[in-house]
Amino acid sequence: MSRHTTLVTGASGFLGSHLARSLSRHGSLVRGGIQRAGQAASWNTPGVSPVITDLLDPDSLRSAVRGVNMVYHCAALIPGKGSPDEIWRVNVDGTRNLAATAKAAEVG
Repeated sequence: MSRHTTLVTGASGFLGSHLARSLSRHGSLVRGGIQRAGQAASWNTPGVSPVITDLLDPDSLRSAVRGVNMVYHCAALIPGKGSPDEIWRVNVDGTRNLAATAKAAEVG
């Protein structure tokens, strides 16, 4: 039986980190989506490989979803962490980008 490869966006956040660890413990090969390369240097989540997933960068998304069987989208920009325009771009446009990229890669 082959193991599934799963991408969890927002893996450095509260929800995403817990989900990524749980999936890994239950046998999935997990890619933990992080936004910046600097986060990978301090990555300390056993069983989860960090991968850049900037929701506004189609190239990073194409790399992140390549060979993935499932995507869990937990990344978001919350109020107080950006302007209303930035929040919209990340949460709405970024989600559209991820969905389109996953669909083009025939994920799931």
